[in-house]
Amino acid sequence: MLLSNRILLGLLFGLIAGVALGERMEVVAWVGDVFLGLLQMTVLPYIIVSLISAVGVLKKAQAKTLARYAAVVLAVLWGLTLTLIALATLAFPQWQSASYFSPSMLEPAQGFDFMSTFLPINIFYSLGAGAVPAVVVFSVVLGVGVLRLAERDHLLKVVNEIQNAIAEMAGLVMRTAPVGVFAIAASAAGSLNYEALKGLYVYLTTLTVITALLTFWVFPMLVKTLTNVRYSEVLSVSRDALITAFATGNLFIVLPLIVENTRQLFLRSYEKTSDAANLVEVVVPAAFSLPVAGKLFALLFVLFAGWFTGEPVPLADYPGLLISGLFNLFASSFSAVPAILHSYKIPAEIFDLFLISENIFSNRLGAMTSVMFIVTLAILIATGVTKKWRWQPKAMLRFALIVLTVVLAMSYSLRFLYKAVGHDYTAYNEFIERPLLLPAARSVNRLELPAHLPVEPAGNTLERIAARKLLRFGYYRDWLPYAFHNQQGELVGLDVELAHQLARDLGVAVEFVRVYRKDVARLLDSGYLDMAAGVALTPAAISQFTLGESHISETLALLVHKDKRAELRDWSAIEGSKKWHLGVPNAYYLASSLRATLPNWQVEEIASPREFVKGNRPELDAIVFGAAGASAWTLLYPEYGVVVPQPALPPVPMAMPLASNDLAFVLYTRQWLSIKRTNGTLQKLTDYWIRGLPLHKQAERRWNLWDDVINAPEEVDSATGH
Repeated sequence: MLLSNRILLGLLFGLIAGVALGERMEVVAWVGDVFLGLLQMTVLPYIIVSLISAVGVLKKAQAKTLARYAAVVLAVLWGLTLTLIALATLAFPQWQSASYFSPSMLEPAQGFDFMSTFLPINIFYSLGAGAVPAVVVFSVVLGVGVLRLAERDHLLKVVNEIQNAIAEMAGLVMRTAPVGVFAIAASAAGSLNYEALKGLYVYLTTLTVITALLTFWVFPMLVKTLTNVRYSEVLSVSRDALITAFATGNLFIVLPLIVENTRQLFLRSYEKTSDAANLVEVVVPAAFSLPVAGKLFALLFVLFAGWFTGEPVPLADYPGLLISGLFNLFASSFSAVPAILHSYKIPAEIFDLFLISENIFSNRLGAMTSVMFIVTLAILIATGVTKKWRWQPKAMLRFALIVLTVVLAMSYSLRFLYKAVGHDYTAYNEFIERPLLLPAARSVNRLELPAHLPVEPAGNTLERIAARKLLRFGYYRDWLPYAFHNQQGELVGLDVELAHQLARDLGVAVEFVRVYRKDVARLLDSGYLDMAAGVALTPAAISQFTLGESHISETLALLVHKDKRAELRDWSAIEGSKKWHLGVPNAYYLASSLRATLPNWQVEEIASPREFVKGNRPELDAIVFGAAGASAWTLLYPEYGVVVPQPALPPVPMAMPLASNDLAFVLYTRQWLSIKRTNGTLQKLTDYWIRGLPLHKQAERRWNLWDDVINAPEEVDSATGH
């Protein structure tokens, strides 16, 4: 039986075993790790000696021709892949979406460091770190050095023998591939987290279709159109590597297999083109350091992430994203994707979904497509340099039109499918149904002030709280995400939660009173309120209130309709455009302070952002709000979005107004907040209310055929007891 068939059987039986036995199959994971390690040990040495050998035998004229054809073929393959990725986004339906605040909104974009990626300053470090681009550069330069030697034949003979020995090593390891692939597939299928796939099915389905098109049709048919190599020959050459790459999710380990099989295609063909076979040894190892098709799939995830989080990349930005993304992906996708997400203000937390998709499935699709990309690249360059291309403009135009038609049909078919399946916008309920995170104090809630304020006990604030056995806390209407009523009518939010924890530590109950910001200073002075929900810590606020220590900082952001976001992303562009009419919630920031910051804009105070998002203030262009607060409003009204114009303004600390002129209470709350910051309570609450991180639940046993179907416990009939 052919090796590829045995590998395929190993993959099939591994998947069956994993689904049937579940997490039990994780015990064989070490077998797969050993197999991957054995394969990996041959790859870097093979890259070095094959590049030295292949470059060393080239003639100068041939090297120039190789570079020219490589540039043309790469441009074509990259263009095809990026075009399909862009067109695939037509499959994404119009669904409502929004996301919590992400710190990535505020961080400056990070550039791509070509120097550290490509320069082998210390080749031994590059080898140890697996820095393939740097190793490739070193090997090519060393090969050029060999090329310039007068007496190079003896050296090249030795290098060729070493290359053959490494190829034999790889062949020996590949004999164990059926067992290794079985172990990898069984452990992966047994530990698969099906819940994690819920938010990814649009991306994974679209990616699967794109993978199938590129791997089994577009790339092989391009070879058939331009050369005499048949479609069946392309699949035959790549079959073993395709199966192994899909099973392992690893392109690196199949490079020697691609080289040997592609070389054999030319050596056994009717052309007997040994020059073409030698060129394969240059192209394949060098190609691994490039952003091949599988790595470019990361850009599809970026476009999906923007759509999924309600921050879609504008169509006009597609060319810039695809081109800059291509260069970023010379580095690892795990470092490139966060940088690209940040560049387009897509919440960084979505990167967790990228990691999940890579670990579950998409890395396998990417590795498989990359195999066909490299095989196509090697065949086209080798046949081009050896003058074996067939120039048929009509056939090439027909091929391009067919590809375009098929991809458009596929995208709109998927769009129809996704619409038929449907989608429930869940972010609203997930936010508005959030309970308090930590155990609460006894509490009562007043929606308005009493007609006559009670006479408060004499003494300092701590004594007054102890005497009445009650901490009285003022909060503002629509103060998301700091104080608001959830779906059950419970008062929740970050500031509310902190008030509960303070009351618990003081051993008293807590009374929440809804107040207007303009009344807070008077109520604190009278002793009726002990403290109130946070306000922006500005000079005006300092002169008006006795303020506690800052518990969080907000960055000025704009809450706008999503159609206007592109106009407001940059301060310099904003200042040169029309005079914007802005509203600012009076509980957040004083309009007079904001007018000093934004002198060219018309600014007015409003009672609540709800006036704007409900459409009751059509004259307003945007609401000035903290980025965290604005993000919370988009969860309730997903047709609106958050913009933090760049460069971001310095963050504004938020602090809670305290009972007036009571230094002891100020010091107490300061030390208390320091304790909560040190023991992680404040961070936990911030993650929960501001960033929307879920509660940590105990991991559940994963479903498997043996426990849940074959050996499932019988249900007892309540009537018969059997």
